[in-house]
Amino acid sequence: MGALLFLVHSTSGEKGTILKREYYWYVGLINRLRLLPASIKHQLVYLRLNNALPGHRFMTLAANDQRIDVSLLEQKMHSFMPPNASAEQQNQVWYRHIYQPLQNDPLIKDAHKALLLWRDSMTVSLVTGLLLVIGGVNVPWVAKIFEHYSLSVPFCFAFACGLAANNCGKRMVTNTVAIWLRH
Repeated sequence: MGALLFLVHSTSGEKGTILKREYYWYVGLINRLRLLPASIKHQLVYLRLNNALPGHRFMTLAANDQRIDVSLLEQKMHSFMPPNASAEQQNQVWYRHIYQPLQNDPLIKDAHKALLLWRDSMTVSLVTGLLLVIGGVNVPWVAKIFEHYSLSVPFCFAFACGLAANNCGKRMVTNTVAIWLRH
C-alpha cells in the first residue's frame, strides 16, 4: 500500500485525482474487511461451510500427528467428551480445556498469529482480485494498465495464503494438543 500512496502523492493532474479517490476508497474497503465475520474467513480458508475450524476435528488431526499419543489423548478426553462427540463438542472441549489454558505459550501464540496473518492476507488478496476484475471490466484506464493474465496474480496469491492459513490453523491445533498432553 505504501507504493500506491507514493504513486498517489507523486502523480499530478486528473489521473492523480482519480488515483487519490480510488486509493482512499480502497483503504476504506480494506478497513471494512474487519466487518467480514471471522466465520466467513474461516470457511474460505478451510473450504467448509459447517464446522470450519480445525478444532472441530482435533481428534482426527491429532491421530495424523506423530508427536501425539492418541491412546493417551483418548484417555484424557474421556472425562471431557464421549468417544463419538460431535464436531461442535470437539471444538468446545479443545477450546476450553486444551487451548485456553495454554494460549500464552509462545509456540501456540506464534501459530495463532501466523494463522490470522495468512487468513487476512488471503481475504485482502481476494478482494483486491475482485476489484481488479471489476475495474478491468468497467474502468477503461484500468483495463489498459493490466493485462488479462495479470489479473490472476491476486487470486494465485490468495490461494497460496489460504493454503498457508489452513496449515497454520491445523498446526496450531496439533501443537496445542501435543503441549497439553505433556502437562
